[in-house]
Amino acid sequence: HRLHLFYPQHRANPIIAANPGWYTQLEWGNTDTKFRFPYNTIGSRVDPTRARAALSRPFILMLGDADVDPNEKSLNKSRGANAQGAFRFARGNAFFEGARVAAQALNSEFVWRKVVVAGVAHDGALMSKAAIAYVEEMTK
Repeated sequence: HRLHLFYPQHRANPIIAANPGWYTQLEWGNTDTKFRFPYNTIGSRVDPTRARAALSRPFILMLGDADVDPNEKSLNKSRGANAQGAFRFARGNAFFEGARVAAQALNSEFVWRKVVVAGVAHDGALMSKAAIAYVEEMTK
């Protein structure tokens, strides 16, 4: 997702992020926020113009609906990451909703998709299979 935000002119199509552990949320202007970059875009080069470009280009966020363990060993448990939610599924939903709200605030087209993969926790093999199946379905 960071590649998509910071370099929206990339050539990847589609670009898929699956079960990220934490996010760079789309925020700017509110410099009083508790957390700054890398937990959000405040203090980064992602300004409203770059955000509009990213929001209007295809991006797929895949989330396993069973990725809900707040004690999973590889989960980022920093204060900035925990402020985004207690586990990956919550953080991903918050990121996607924040992007949708940012698109509205910027009067930008929003073409991102969220794909929820049922029954999958933090499992790279199962998420990869789901991503391949999704891309195959998209290209039919």
